[in-house]
Amino acid sequence: MNVIARILQETTISQMGPLPAPSLPEDATLRQAVELLVRGHRGGVVFVDGENNPIGILSERDVLRRVPENALGDPAEQEKIPARDVMTRDPVTIPRTDSLFRAVQLMNEHGYRRLVIRDDEGKLAGLLATRDVIQFLTDQFPDETVNLPPRLRQEFRTPEGG
Repeated sequence: MNVIARILQETTISQMGPLPAPSLPEDATLRQAVELLVRGHRGGVVFVDGENNPIGILSERDVLRRVPENALGDPAEQEKIPARDVMTRDPVTIPRTDSLFRAVQLMNEHGYRRLVIRDDEGKLAGLLATRDVIQFLTDQFPDETVNLPPRLRQEFRTPEGG
């Protein structure tokens, strides 16, 4: 088994550390969700019921695909639209005790960029994004990744990089 596969299988999602999940109540407006998307820097907002159970998710992709064109740049129009009308209901969730391998497998099989993480009681515990997985893996191999150029195919004029 290669090193990356072993790390993915032996690491649980909870071992990655806190993975914040911007969340809103189920009766939020689209405007509230868009504002949280912009402020939250997570690429998704999770909607929860009164018991903090995840009931939906709204991603940046959902906004582009499902929000009426007249509301995209108009906060007043966004205020009229309930977020539940454009969110993805019953999102796929994963327990925080599952392996990172299982999370990557789910993301790959279904084309997800984000997975809602739940605790042992089914409550919202976080939001796992593909960039979190990539960051975690690059942190495991600092010698190999820190020395990479900041831009793909970057060429230096001198051996020192100047």
